[in-house]
Amino acid sequence: EGYGYGTGAEDPLIKAFQNVVKDGKTGNWPKVSQHVKGIEVPLKNLKGYFKIDLQTKLEAGIRSQDIQVVVKSMAQVIFLAIKEKFYWNLKENLSDPAASLSRLKLAKRYYTDILMGNVKAFDGRHQTSLNQSILDEFENTFKALGNPGVFGMGTIPPKPDEFKESTLRIEEKILKAFPYFD
Repeated sequence: EGYGYGTGAEDPLIKAFQNVVKDGKTGNWPKVSQHVKGIEVPLKNLKGYFKIDLQTKLEAGIRSQDIQVVVKSMAQVIFLAIKEKFYWNLKENLSDPAASLSRLKLAKRYYTDILMGNVKAFDGRHQTSLNQSILDEFENTFKALGNPGVFGMGTIPPKPDEFKESTLRIEEKILKAFPYFD
């Protein structure tokens, strides 16, 4: 549970975000609508976990052809997808090293590929260093996963409490740069 909805460059959330921005800027609303329809499953899952209905918000933004509403809602989808990866790792208590690592890599990619640009812009406007501290916290989350070792050698047990603390700090810092997220 809670894996990405695709792998590599083909992650549907990243692809949908990029396509929504591209087609929204050129006013191709039928295409924007198509991209949003293409992520109905993740949107439904995120609504189930976090009780936030972004699909309705996205559809309203598309109907009114409001690029700001659509892009802000898509950014929030990405934020919730990051939270979802953290949620599943904690739910499993970091017990599956490969799955935990895979989810965490995708969460970091969601941040670096989609949200980081806005956080850097926020830092520039407010003379803060949220981006660097978020990246540092991601490093802490990777360390907290531990290491299964090889043939029982070099095993480092996971530290779920440290993982949780770092993920909460990541979420808190992202929210500073995106105060309009629900």
